Amino acid sequence: MYEDFFHFREKPFALEPSARFIVLSRDHREALATLVYAIDQQEGWAMLLGQPGVGKTTLVIALLKDLGERVIPAVITNPRVEPLDFMNMMALELGLPGPFRSKGQFLVALNDLLKQCRREGKVILLVVDEAHSLLPEMVEELRLLGNLDDSTPRVLNIFLVGQPELLKLIKQSGGTSLLQRLRRYYLLRPMGEDETTRYIEHRLKIAGGNPDLFTAQAMSAIHRLTRGVPRLINSLCDDALLLAYTQDTAKVDLAQVVAAAKEDPSLRWTFGALDLPEEEVAEAQAAPETGAEPGPFDAPWQDTPIASPPEPQPYQAPPQQPQYQAPPAQAAQPQVPPQAYQAPPQAQAYQAPQPQAYQQPQAYQPPPGPSPVDKARHQAEMKAQRQALKAQQLNQREALKAEKRAQAAAIRELKGPGFFSRMIGRLSREAPHSFWMRLAVLGGILLLVFLLYQAWQHGGRSLAVRMGLISPAIIMPGDINSPLPRDTVRPRQEGPPDWGPLLRPGQSTAPRTGSLSGGGV
Repeated sequence: MYEDFFHFREKPFALEPSARFIVLSRDHREALATLVYAIDQQEGWAMLLGQPGVGKTTLVIALLKDLGERVIPAVITNPRVEPLDFMNMMALELGLPGPFRSKGQFLVALNDLLKQCRREGKVILLVVDEAHSLLPEMVEELRLLGNLDDSTPRVLNIFLVGQPELLKLIKQSGGTSLLQRLRRYYLLRPMGEDETTRYIEHRLKIAGGNPDLFTAQAMSAIHRLTRGVPRLINSLCDDALLLAYTQDTAKVDLAQVVAAAKEDPSLRWTFGALDLPEEEVAEAQAAPETGAEPGPFDAPWQDTPIASPPEPQPYQAPPQQPQYQAPPAQAAQPQVPPQAYQAPPQAQAYQAPQPQAYQQPQAYQPPPGPSPVDKARHQAEMKAQRQALKAQQLNQREALKAEKRAQAAAIRELKGPGFFSRMIGRLSREAPHSFWMRLAVLGGILLLVFLLYQAWQHGGRSLAVRMGLISPAIIMPGDINSPLPRDTVRPRQEGPPDWGPLLRPGQSTAPRTGSLSGGGV
């Protein structure tokens, strides 16, 4: 609303944390250096504490911004869930396949990821924001989750970020061992007055406005009212800018800051009564009235009665100070006469030690060896231990195989049945419209058989003949690959042709007329 009036490119005092408006005070830089050192050394655990609004989430954003590609981050912003839901949220942040139906499946997948990161030289960073809202049983689950990586340096690093109540939660949950592992922790404090001034000027400059938009008295009042909490500073500055915009003033003064603080509920809900500088407000309001001109929003037609100044009261002399009274003299104490000197007791005469007779050392005797019964018992115990170890290894392998089978079943269940399984299910009698579905499948089969028959009649037979699968009905000369044998051809015989009437030797070929001229039968 007021961005165009003050020439801002964007809103300078938004309540949501933003990476572009990060302003690190001296305390913030020390806290950031502590967290960066913990992740560089891969110590496994670190904790950041602070009151609401001091910039814990902003510091986490700055930490994630400075991390390189070697670190794989996973940020949990709402940790008040059940342990299995927490693990599924963590798996989603790390890119693991899920969701998991049991903690065992998640731990197996996370262990594989830790081994892969160790081979590739990468680090996993789990940041639990708002950790003071964790469930008591989740604190113990986090400790056990940290025990999954027992190597040095650690691949899995867990940072707990929350309010100071987190320490009380960990102690009540029996997490003494967890507190012993928190070697790096930092308590984030509010900003000082100079840091508050730099904070406001930096955000105004980043937004594209004038860094000197607030007066010095207004800056001091903002720090006094908000006590250096960045979230409350943003809220109060935003309300003060809005009030200056409505009053059409180019700068934000002390009176506008105080008026905005009176209307800001977050200050009363946080601190209760406001620490308002009333005398400074009165001086700031009286100073511009001597030579200030009415603004465009001043209404000259409003007849507001002006209260008369209070009458001066007569001077009253201050009360007299009581006269100085010397303290009473103390009674003299009786002096104790000095005691007579007593000489110290005389030292006893030196007595030389008497020499002892030399004793010849005894010959070395080796310790007796174990008896045959002890040897047999020891061998039986070792054999039983080896068998127990083999049985334990076998049980571990069986458990791992069971976990893999369960994971594969879960993946198959997530993928759903295949195409043929769905088709068979649709053709069953229990499925709706199964009769028409079966009829359509039968028609499709018949159509496929007819098409195959037509293809065989038109081109399939010749293809089979060319492939040599069947013999042709008519052999063409071009289809004969080998020449015919010569002995199968019969030589040509001289004589009458093999057609026409057969004539015997000496028989005339003239017709017999007698048979024709004579009478017939």
